[in-house]
Amino acid sequence: MSPSDLWSEMHRVISFGLGAASTTRPDAAATGELTVLHAAEQAGFRVARGVAMGPEDALSDALATLELSQGAAYGVLVRALYPTDAPFSTVVALEHASLAWARDAAGTIADAVGVPRSRFAASLGDVDRAGLDEAVAKMVLGAVREPFPETLEERIAFVMACARRRGSSRVWVLQRIDDAGPFGLASSRDSRTGSGPVRAQLSPGPSALADGPGAFRPVREQPELGRFEETLTRAAELFELHGRASVRFAFTLDEEGPRFLFVAPQKRTARSACALAVDLAARREITPREALDLVEPSELSQAWVPAIDRESAQVLATGVAAGPGIARGRAVFSPARALELAWAGVAPLLVVPEIEPEDIEALRVSAAIVVTRGGITGEAAIMARALGKPCVGSSSLRRGALQLGDVHDPETLYEGDALTIDGSSGLIARGAVVLSPGEPTPEVRGVLDLTGPASESVIALVGTVEDVESARRFGARRAVVWATEDLFFDYGTEDFDAACAELVGVLRAAATLGTRPALRVPERAVSRRSSDAWDRDILARATSRAIEAVGGDVERVGDAKERRWSGPDGADDASATVVVVTSAQSLAPRLAGATSATEIACSPACVPAARLALARAGRLMGRGDGYLQ
Repeated sequence: MSPSDLWSEMHRVISFGLGAASTTRPDAAATGELTVLHAAEQAGFRVARGVAMGPEDALSDALATLELSQGAAYGVLVRALYPTDAPFSTVVALEHASLAWARDAAGTIADAVGVPRSRFAASLGDVDRAGLDEAVAKMVLGAVREPFPETLEERIAFVMACARRRGSSRVWVLQRIDDAGPFGLASSRDSRTGSGPVRAQLSPGPSALADGPGAFRPVREQPELGRFEETLTRAAELFELHGRASVRFAFTLDEEGPRFLFVAPQKRTARSACALAVDLAARREITPREALDLVEPSELSQAWVPAIDRESAQVLATGVAAGPGIARGRAVFSPARALELAWAGVAPLLVVPEIEPEDIEALRVSAAIVVTRGGITGEAAIMARALGKPCVGSSSLRRGALQLGDVHDPETLYEGDALTIDGSSGLIARGAVVLSPGEPTPEVRGVLDLTGPASESVIALVGTVEDVESARRFGARRAVVWATEDLFFDYGTEDFDAACAELVGVLRAAATLGTRPALRVPERAVSRRSSDAWDRDILARATSRAIEAVGGDVERVGDAKERRWSGPDGADDASATVVVVTSAQSLAPRLAGATSATEIACSPACVPAARLALARAGRLMGRGDGYLQ
């Protein structure tokens, strides 16, 4: 149930910012921001007086709580309660406000009715307070065809109505502004990198409260804020602890220091989520298990992005990076061929001039796409990003048709060639490549440390010797040779010995990870060199010979005496002890559905994220329940 729904059931007003009088902790209806502001008050921070009200509450009662007739309030901040999908903030000036203060606040009224603030400001000219009121009334009438009310209560009701038309929250906060300024906006940490210290910006007028994040600078570098750095830092840490997120917050500033107005979740990034979890755990404010719950497995993959090892890669071309991610597959030059290969269990990689909307199914089953026409705004790039597929645009890539007996030109791409692309850098490489994880950032290393030592619970899906090396670099201690259809794709049945030799090489490489490897035997496999397919009997003989060549200590996937493996599509998840996943995004939902699973099999680059998913679920093998407490 959302905060709005909870509030609509309660029909009551909650006050805050009363100092010593704020002794009642907000209940379930006031989760989120009000809980954070309450905690700030209890810790001794100054919080601007305010009231939160639901859709059934009387506005007059809420305004009475603010006691605007007492003291010299400058204005009322009208905003949606955070978190909200449609943030909204408007400042209504009171008679005590100066002309400059009122002019600045009027700009937020312009925002509320959809008039650009800069255009309204340019139209004002040299006006007094009465002239300003007339200008606002004229602007409102022209924008929404409604008169601007004269009383404070009616004006606030008008502003709320404007916000509701935009779909803003049904739960509102009214706050009394007792300070002339300046007004500050701050962030608890850099949203991009997740690092500190607290950053802020100061503005002379109240319109800053309706603005988004701007050019924040470290507090210690600003003379007006430097002496309050400790207060702002302690407040930011408290906001993050109770909000369980990196935050941005607003305040007014006077000689006593900041008076806090609101706290809102900051735009979430993978690195900031990792940094927050590690920082809270390091300060012992939450347990390691609670820290891991703050980071999604997919976010860990985003924070530690692999790259193609250029030293070992055979680069064919470099194009336009049009869709992030790294993928390997077999080059196909038509959507129809992509569907054929996918049906045969071989991952296709579309290499086409362009695609049409009706080719969506071919793109859906492909590992990635390279287009020789179009770029980051082309149809293919847009469709690929929507499906989460890597995409590169390259007009320099040479495609060719290879006939039996032809000499293979190393600078030309032929249909069926193994291909790896990096949609984040635009790199296109021939064959399998080694992925280099690079040095993990401190926040990524911190999250991995919280999961405990490297675990045998995560199994890397490999198909080549290069895959095994990638798995080793990402910390895997066990591998399963999974993509066997792809391995046999390069051979005809007449190349039985050569195919067995390559499979032996991959198994021996997998065994070097330190634990017993596994092998999946497919039902059938197609060949690019022959019309003959590898049927089940031939594949069984080939895999048996390879297993014997490495000493026989290989687990066969599907053997009832061993682990029960699920399919990549989620088949048999309920009874599986090993869940096979193809992306970091599917780790959490797949593991939730596989209640018996204690292991995950995934691509080498997903190994760290799989460790996190298992640790969050408390299913790392060989660990007691207490190791994360």
